[in-house]
Amino acid sequence: MSKESKLHWFFGKNSLWCKWFGKIFGCYKQPEPPEPEYVTVNVCQETRKVANQYCPNVRNEKFIKGEEPIEVCVFHKKQPEYVTILVCKRSGLKPRKYCLFTEMRKFIKEEEPKKNCDIHPVPKFKKKREELRFGGWMFLDFLANAWDDAKYEKTCNRILAVLLEFRKRGYSVNECFLWLSSGREEHRHLNWKIPWLSEGIGLLRKVLLGSFNPKYFRLLKVFIELHKLADVELEGCLFMSGAYNDIPFRRNVNGVRRFTSPEALPFQQAFGKRVCETYKEVYGDNNKTHIKILNEGQHGGSTEAFHWLGEFHRDIVLPLLDSDNLKIKNTKVDNSHSEGGQIYLNEPLPCGKCDQIHGDSRFDRADPNNSILCESHQNSIVENLIGTEKLMFLISRWKRYELSGDCGAGQKTKGYRIPGTNFYQGNADETYEMNKYAFQQAKTRGKKIVISLWTFEIFIYKTKDNNDWREFYGMTNILWDRVDAPVRAVEEVYGK
Repeated sequence: MSKESKLHWFFGKNSLWCKWFGKIFGCYKQPEPPEPEYVTVNVCQETRKVANQYCPNVRNEKFIKGEEPIEVCVFHKKQPEYVTILVCKRSGLKPRKYCLFTEMRKFIKEEEPKKNCDIHPVPKFKKKREELRFGGWMFLDFLANAWDDAKYEKTCNRILAVLLEFRKRGYSVNECFLWLSSGREEHRHLNWKIPWLSEGIGLLRKVLLGSFNPKYFRLLKVFIELHKLADVELEGCLFMSGAYNDIPFRRNVNGVRRFTSPEALPFQQAFGKRVCETYKEVYGDNNKTHIKILNEGQHGGSTEAFHWLGEFHRDIVLPLLDSDNLKIKNTKVDNSHSEGGQIYLNEPLPCGKCDQIHGDSRFDRADPNNSILCESHQNSIVENLIGTEKLMFLISRWKRYELSGDCGAGQKTKGYRIPGTNFYQGNADETYEMNKYAFQQAKTRGKKIVISLWTFEIFIYKTKDNNDWREFYGMTNILWDRVDAPVRAVEEVYGK
């Protein structure tokens, strides 16, 4: 029997005595430890915790049982799914037809906007009426503000909102002066925002009448595009009276010193052509160009001035008509005080000054499609247009007239005079009565009269002491009861 067996027998196999005497006699063997048990765990390599399904970097690692990580990674969670959609920049909602400025934005899926823009709704429009027009300074207001890139988007949105309000009521045309640069302090926000480039600075600055300003025409194109979107046609007045066109036609490098002069005419013709080309860029072959040749203040008094005025209008209009960029019926000439501007834009007729025959066979004042629009102002008596059918110089057979509403001092109304001006406004009821009478008289005589509401009638002006009227085309500045008055009148006379 071995020593080990004798010790096990005498002391017991697992007793302390057996182990102690076993060590003394060199017969005790240390029991071998059991083999460790291993487990494998998927470990997040960033947090060293048990990986979840969203951990991006995972490795399967082996651990002794009991030493493996048991806490699950909470750092990595389910990543949201994103979608990128087009939204209105102002509202952040799905864009509508009249949302001018949009952008792509990223949203968590199912959290993207489901509703349409609530800032730019699609209004319900009344029947479009050729009898209803409005206008004045809107493009000048647009130029004054949109010229500044920081105000561009706000200005576009504001102008479109106003256009839609007029179109909603049935107005069809907006008449606008296309530029103004007088050098006066009151026009400081418009001076040099003109169709031509310039050189020099300060008092030495001069206009390059032979070089168009690309920024001006880029803004004009945008303005026309706003009208196309609103379904309102734009009539651009190429020139105002000489005082308002002072800078380009007095301070230039081209030797021009007078607005109405042979030296100025080629540049005016080129401007008219470039404006028509801008319309065509927007409308293509669907000719929507509307042109007014000249505003009041250039009416001829003497025989020489009378004929020069007629030649001036003729030499601008006829080339535009010959180029197919302008229709006769979309052409207008202001003749508040005379028909001198129109003596060459009628069918051949005797001149009221010299009895010679002037005119062109393509025109026919009795044909609405082949006659220019004859404009006069509200301080002219309606019967002077369509009652007696006699204007100052020519016996008239005009089918189409425009009563342009600047409400001059001769207008007999109970309205109020605009502070600091010579202009007098009628109230909404007086505007309705006058327009209704004009429509009735025109209908009785088988003629067409157009009512054009202008700035002084429908926009709240600031006083003369405050000439900063750059943003008066805000919605709250419009006297909408007066805007509605011609609508009431035309619907009553011609039906809805």
